[in-house]
Amino acid sequence: MKPWILFDFNGTLLDDLDRGFMALQSLRKKSGLAPITFDWYRDHFTFPMEGFYRQMGFDFSTRSYQELTEDFVEAYHNSPDPFALFPDVVEVLVGLSDHYQLGVLSAYQHKRLEQRLDELEVSSFFAKIMGISDDLAGSKTHLLEDFLKQTESKPQHVVLIGDTLHDWEVAQSYKVNSLLVESGHQSFTLAGAHLSDPPLMKCNTSQ
Repeated sequence: MKPWILFDFNGTLLDDLDRGFMALQSLRKKSGLAPITFDWYRDHFTFPMEGFYRQMGFDFSTRSYQELTEDFVEAYHNSPDPFALFPDVVEVLVGLSDHYQLGVLSAYQHKRLEQRLDELEVSSFFAKIMGISDDLAGSKTHLLEDFLKQTESKPQHVVLIGDTLHDWEVAQSYKVNSLLVESGHQSFTLAGAHLSDPPLMKCNTSQ
């Protein structure tokens, strides 16, 4: 049986940094908070998103995290820009699919995830597509647990590729191999500060 490569979606396959950043700017403006810079966003981005919202100064006693998330999701999906993959993603998937089984493990809501992959015409590459049940962008540790049970895969035969420390943490929790790409929502500066030997790489999905 071929080993597995599991991809995070947002910021790893999907180039949605500007979309996410601008949606947060809109949310901050609506909440009466000052704008943040793009560099600050990438240097402080963290998962799950509720902790990041607290770090950015959102007051949950005024508006709940769920209410803020609903506004973010609306702004995110109402962007006039089309959804797009990072350059060379399709080429990378074509090359890997000869030697690996491919999957997506994402904190993006599952039905939206399937829709995006269909729209981007890459669903056929993936034998497993796993997203979370809501829009709250919480932990996806349980998804990896479910994946390992469903596929009966050994952790040493699985690689998880993502763009945040959370991806690394999820992989570590089940002793799965991991790689972090530089192209995503979290900067190398932040990842390097938290890992003594960060599994970072320049990937063909980067711009």
